[in-house]
Amino acid sequence: MAPLAKVQKVKVDGFAADKVIMLRNLRNAFKDRNKKLELLAGIFLLCAMSFVASTRILDPFELLFLDLRFQLRPEIDFPKNIAIIGIDEASIDIFGRWPWARDRHAALLGLLRHEAFRPKVIGYDALFESKNTADLKGDDDLVYQTGNLEKKVIMAYFFEKGPATLYERDESKEKILESFALPPSDSLPENLDEADKVSLPYLELATASSLAFVNNPVDPDGRTRKAQLLMRYQGKIYPSMDFLAALEFLGAGPKDVRIESRAIVIEKAGMEKRTIPINSRGEMLLNYFGRTSKAEEYSFAEVLEAGKVWMNGQPSGVLNALKDKIILVGVTALGIGDRRVTPFHQYEAGIHLHAQTIANILEQKYLMRATPALSYAALIFCGMIVIAMTMFLSIAHSLPAGIFLTLLYFLASLIFFFKGIWIDVAIQEVTMVVLFVGITSFRYFMALEELKRTQAQLIHSAKMASLGQLSAGISHEFRNILNSLNLHIEYCALPTVGEEKIKESLEKVKRIMKNANEILTGLLTFARQSQSIRKPGDLRKTVQETLLLLEKELVYHQIEVKTDFDEDIPMISYDSGQISQVIMNLINNARDAFRSKDEAQENPGKIIVLRVKKDKKNLRLDIEDNGSGIPPQVLKRLFEPFVTSKPAGQGTGLGLSVCHGIIRNHQGDIRVTTAQGKGTTWHIFFPV
Repeated sequence: MAPLAKVQKVKVDGFAADKVIMLRNLRNAFKDRNKKLELLAGIFLLCAMSFVASTRILDPFELLFLDLRFQLRPEIDFPKNIAIIGIDEASIDIFGRWPWARDRHAALLGLLRHEAFRPKVIGYDALFESKNTADLKGDDDLVYQTGNLEKKVIMAYFFEKGPATLYERDESKEKILESFALPPSDSLPENLDEADKVSLPYLELATASSLAFVNNPVDPDGRTRKAQLLMRYQGKIYPSMDFLAALEFLGAGPKDVRIESRAIVIEKAGMEKRTIPINSRGEMLLNYFGRTSKAEEYSFAEVLEAGKVWMNGQPSGVLNALKDKIILVGVTALGIGDRRVTPFHQYEAGIHLHAQTIANILEQKYLMRATPALSYAALIFCGMIVIAMTMFLSIAHSLPAGIFLTLLYFLASLIFFFKGIWIDVAIQEVTMVVLFVGITSFRYFMALEELKRTQAQLIHSAKMASLGQLSAGISHEFRNILNSLNLHIEYCALPTVGEEKIKESLEKVKRIMKNANEILTGLLTFARQSQSIRKPGDLRKTVQETLLLLEKELVYHQIEVKTDFDEDIPMISYDSGQISQVIMNLINNARDAFRSKDEAQENPGKIIVLRVKKDKKNLRLDIEDNGSGIPPQVLKRLFEPFVTSKPAGQGTGLGLSVCHGIIRNHQGDIRVTTAQGKGTTWHIFFPV
């Protein structure tokens, strides 16, 4: 048994050897030209997607992924120190249509003044912009009850945008508003939203209450995913109702607030320092706790009815539940008030969004978007993994690996999301898909080009094989030609031969030389391997030249060839060598079809007929035989490469595929009529 140290050494050496082999394989892979091109294509696509990421063009999809993560995340328990008094359908059924007389609101505030169930903060999300001249007493009652609360009610106002010259400012109201501005700060968000007009409560109510705006921003797709905490107006910075309510609940005030470029800092002696993350527009990302039904909510009419019960000396659980909480009063009935689209609802009441914002601040459960640098780093990291997988794995392995990687990345983003960090998903997922499809497609096209080159070599080899089959007959033909030439020349050299006989012999020599030249021209035209060169020509001549090449082969196989040409055949533009190849391939197929019929002992006279006919639009070449026909299983895939009915080793299966490609490149068409045991006719159409 080997000593432990020796065993460990063997293991270490084995690992080192594996590592060396892996590195050597990786190095060898990059010696492959195609791998280098795939890497360059991947890097180019990755750079392109990085540029796309910088344009933020995929942000709408990113927002949808954000909503999906909200839907997938378990709901978080909503804080119990926030409650909503809703102006709901039941209250409207009792008190009539909205807006109500101001004394209804005065009655509610009057109830909330009592020590037994006095809230810590009251936010009123309803704008009382002007007095009700038909009910001045109700306005006065509202001012009285608002002013007599221990802590002032936070009354809502709205900021608006547009040319300031169109608005008439109320200097007295705006003077009161200035007292609620936040203290100046050295640094501010660079794109802090700025308003041109403000709609404030009527003067007496504004004087008796605290003031805070209730604007909510909307994303380009119409959904609300952020809360506006700060707004600039006339050079001063003002807080939202959500922020001011949370500030008062924590026992702080505007003087304890410091604004930074990406945060709002609350610092006060004896209180924990709090930092609220914001963006460059002074907005905070809403980290939804879940569906707003989790917040405690009471009907406006229910609370007033509970007040009547309490005044009659009976206990009221509803009123007691409001003690020391943040109470938000606002419209919740469908069809009136401010409605917003959220990741959970199509028509969410604005008061619910205020509750979500306050809950984020009190519980310090913020949602922070990862920096662009981290997003780019994730993009590059995922992209390089996909490039490596796609380059070094087959598609059967890289496809499931790519799908797994995209799911893994989304799962990782979901885990970070649970911790309050929003990592971009859309651009990374799209980049991984683009890289996989791009590199795989590039590899496919490279392989296709390689296949085309291999196919061209096979075709040329098939040509040479065909020429090899013809060589015996052609060699015999040229020996006959040379013998004939020799005899005629020797005859002319005889001293007894007269001038007239010499002239006749030389004419025969000329005809023999012309025949030899035609055979050589046909051979060279057929055998050459070059790009298609088209020029006007006579299709009948090409057919005759090809038959001349095949004459000995056809005679050997006892095949009779007939021709039928129209007299008035127009010249067409074509590559004579390629068309000669088509004719030769189809005649060779007919020859093999006769051989199959011979084996079946059905051997009538073997006949091939070639016709050249003209109709209105096309010049048609028909090649007809009475051979065995084309089997149905081959007929379905007739022009596909490597499909053949011939025994193994007797055909490449490329002949018809090549013919189809050549005719298509001539803007023509090739069709077939066939019947088992009766023969086949090829119809080739050339545009005139």
